[in-house]
Amino acid sequence: MRSMGLAIVLATLAATLTITGGPAAAAPEEGFRLIRPVDEVETVAFDGRVSVSLPVLIAAYGVGLEVEVTRPDVESRVRGTVHVIHDDETHSTLMPRRLIKSFLGFDDAIRIEIRDEAGDVVDRRTLPWCPNSYSRQRVDPTGPALPEYPEYCSAHPFTSGMVWGIERGWATPVAEYFDFPGTIGTYTVEVRLARGLANALDIPKRLRSASVTVDVTDDLSFGEGEFPVAVDAPATGLTPRHSDIPRPRPPVAQGAPDPATLPDLVSLPAYEISTSFSPRSGKDRLNFFANEWNAGPAPMVIEGFRRGSRALMDSYQVLYDGDEPAEWREVGTMEFHEAPQHNHWHFLDFAKYDLVDADGNPVARSGKQSWCLVPTDAIDLTVEGAEWRPGQTGLQTACGGPEAMWIREILPVGWGDTYSQYQTQAINITEVPNGTYWLRIVVNPDGNIYEVTEDNNVSLRRVILGGEPGARTVRVPPVGLIDTDGGGGDIPVG
Repeated sequence: MRSMGLAIVLATLAATLTITGGPAAAAPEEGFRLIRPVDEVETVAFDGRVSVSLPVLIAAYGVGLEVEVTRPDVESRVRGTVHVIHDDETHSTLMPRRLIKSFLGFDDAIRIEIRDEAGDVVDRRTLPWCPNSYSRQRVDPTGPALPEYPEYCSAHPFTSGMVWGIERGWATPVAEYFDFPGTIGTYTVEVRLARGLANALDIPKRLRSASVTVDVTDDLSFGEGEFPVAVDAPATGLTPRHSDIPRPRPPVAQGAPDPATLPDLVSLPAYEISTSFSPRSGKDRLNFFANEWNAGPAPMVIEGFRRGSRALMDSYQVLYDGDEPAEWREVGTMEFHEAPQHNHWHFLDFAKYDLVDADGNPVARSGKQSWCLVPTDAIDLTVEGAEWRPGQTGLQTACGGPEAMWIREILPVGWGDTYSQYQTQAINITEVPNGTYWLRIVVNPDGNIYEVTEDNNVSLRRVILGGEPGARTVRVPPVGLIDTDGGGGDIPVG
């Protein structure tokens, strides 16, 4: 559980990354296409309506899309010009008025048909489409490292100009939020690009449609903290026209990296340490807070790219030289965590929490072994390269949902990520005898992350366990002059 909330906002201005040497995998066919990361999602029905985030996107491979929408004066109609941006040239086309009638997106662009289990049509509609989106995702590492276009399409009554776009190597959903009439059951949602939009983007007919299965469950689960989740499709579960979604990977650098491009991960001592007892499980637990931070000089940036429709991503550390990405390094995997209060992607093995005896031997371990890394706390903003206002850099964490194809997790210089270890994430001390132990926190335990030094990766906090089963206590001596736990008195919790 995180100690503070997270607001994920992708910035509109960013540096551009051009990777030389080509991706590790064969480059996909250049152009735009409709893609579907997963072919089945679960959601709930409420008051006869089904709400779902459709995992269907329009992706740009090897090209970029920019649309200029203008109105010369208050007497003129809106006109739109589409620019398809290639490496060495840009193709521009003035759109017919029937395709762009306002500043709110392509008109009559997306055709959607929903059928129930009997095959009967329960809803059919045509939607506009805005290339701008809060939910844009990377589909390959060859384009800009950060989004460049606005997050939405909007207009004041006197707006005279607007820009829409999809960056090269990015994708935006056809409908971020969508609902239709329905109850518990299984539905098939067929998404098809209208001919005008598909022709404008020169999308081949075989890549203009996608079908998604929506499993609707009892609406009571909605009130219990459950959220829509994606269902992993089997390896052969995708239809042929969608099974070839390109998954290029970045070229991985070799040799020793430049220290100036590396973070320095530091483990802080545990704090706010207490005990608790669960009558339901019969377990005594040791609860605590933990923070691992980045002392710089460079930010820690981890990006994940999904393995087909599996709930796994290959993770890469992006090394930055100033504001520009310089290298990519393999650092492990990410997995999707469906538990309530999570329902997002976690980077594995960022840290390890355990209780050790005087000889350093582990006696118990925390169940928390994966993270969505976010700058929750400023630790030292006087270090070299510290980011004073990370929320405005654009280089931010995106924990993602079940349909995500790409994730970025960040720790800027000077900032740490705090997690509270309670319930199943706490340490089970039911079988641990009373006595003196140390809460050990190890950041980067497997050494997969590239950093300046590993000499400061381990912290130890002395704890003295006492009490009886079901009523354990803990005393926590200060660390120097810092007393985070009341000077070492008995601290049980409910």
